[in-house]
Amino acid sequence: MDYRIIEQGAFRVVGIPSDNGTWEVEDAGEKAVDYWEKLGPHVHEILDLVDGSEPAGLLGVQFCRDGAFDCYMACVATNRPCPEGMEERTVEAATYAVFECVGPMPEAMTNLWHRILTEWLPSSGYRWESKTDVERYFTPRMTAPDSRSEVWLPVVKA
Repeated sequence: MDYRIIEQGAFRVVGIPSDNGTWEVEDAGEKAVDYWEKLGPHVHEILDLVDGSEPAGLLGVQFCRDGAFDCYMACVATNRPCPEGMEERTVEAATYAVFECVGPMPEAMTNLWHRILTEWLPSSGYRWESKTDVERYFTPRMTAPDSRSEVWLPVVKA
């Protein structure tokens, strides 16, 4: 699998957190699909906060606290004030393995996550660090056949 390793400094995000309890690896994909469907028109409210901060684009961030799932959040990196009804958080600095994803959501993302966890991770020389996983979306219509996104997996050398 093609990937690159990056060192990403901390960055502030603003968005709308999930409210559907704990997510386990086995059901995270299904819960993410439900979350994005319910989010619907609010995506534009989140995108209105884009101000040129990096990483650019719509993000889906899974936050962990003390090694356990805390929440999933559709958000953007921004320095703009946090509007009422949204939440701001900081994504901690980390080393990420970054994987490109091409294809319609949610199938393409689900398949990529499966390949990362079952193919790449066991033989990579890295281990998954329980921090903050980031999905970065580049294509406005995420169900398009040529939709582009990335998975940022926080890693440390094994």
